[in-house]
Amino acid sequence: PGQRRTIADVIKSKNDPIYTEEFVENYTALPSRLPEKAQKALDMLDINKDNLYDAAYKVAQSFSEEKDFSYAKRPPRFLKGEDIVEKLFDTKIGHCVYYSTAMIMMTRALKIPSRLAAGYFTIPGKDGKQIISQSNPYCWVECYFPNLGWVMFDPSPRQKIFVVGGGEEATIPEKEPAPELVK
Repeated sequence: PGQRRTIADVIKSKNDPIYTEEFVENYTALPSRLPEKAQKALDMLDINKDNLYDAAYKVAQSFSEEKDFSYAKRPPRFLKGEDIVEKLFDTKIGHCVYYSTAMIMMTRALKIPSRLAAGYFTIPGKDGKQIISQSNPYCWVECYFPNLGWVMFDPSPRQKIFVVGGGEEATIPEKEPAPELVK
């Protein structure tokens, strides 16, 4: 008590009963290979593999508008056999599914347990209440860190970075209001 610990310190402590070898294997599984363009993008990031939280943050941040990525509700169509992650890196245009899929592939390649979470974002109503509509689905990434649990990241470039875990929301709108995630 009274001693300050960083997120990296908390994560390094290996006494999390959920964080077993089987758990990590299940949530870091990848197809036979990481798409080439995703691997190149990952290689270009200055990632400290001793701090997995910062690594996940850098992956999410890599899809920002400053890196010429943009959000589109109707991104370019796929041709048969195209890979969603390769398509995102080719066009730099996608929606939440594209960005979340790419982030999951990249964080799993770093051995960070990751999964896709889905829900809806809300629209402010005139009475101050939030409106949830089936026409506003949204997804984001959750990464698991020992002793922290599942932490939410939103890699979509429509907001500055993303939503952080622990139930706190930290979205910063840019051109349009960022979606509010409903748990």
